[in-house]
Amino acid sequence: MAIPYNEDPGNRAPDTIARDIIQGLMRAVLKSLHDMRTAERQDDTEYIRNVKAVLEATRGYARDRLADEDAPGALQSDLYQCAKRMWLDNLRQSAAEENPADRDIGINDDGYYDYYYDYIYNHGVYPP
Repeated sequence: MAIPYNEDPGNRAPDTIARDIIQGLMRAVLKSLHDMRTAERQDDTEYIRNVKAVLEATRGYARDRLADEDAPGALQSDLYQCAKRMWLDNLRQSAAEENPADRDIGINDDGYYDYYYDYIYNHGVYPP
């Protein structure tokens, strides 16, 4: 939930406000990174490794600044899903543009692209 500049945060805990600010900022960074990847036709491995670097830096920053010990991991998980969703949505859009009849083949059904993204994120390269 974003807090507009002029809105009073009321009784929200400082950690909650800080987490929301970090989350919003990093979603914007991930969107910019994704847009650059799309415009430059960046390799999946390079892009996903860059996402991982951003997420690990975010987790470290949050760990040093937030009192809630679970917040950095939850923040990293949320941002991971956000980046992965942008990547998968772009993949679906590209498939639809290339061949509208095949736009969902292999993207929604078999989980290959979920596995592919996760594997690169966890190991830095694909195939093994």
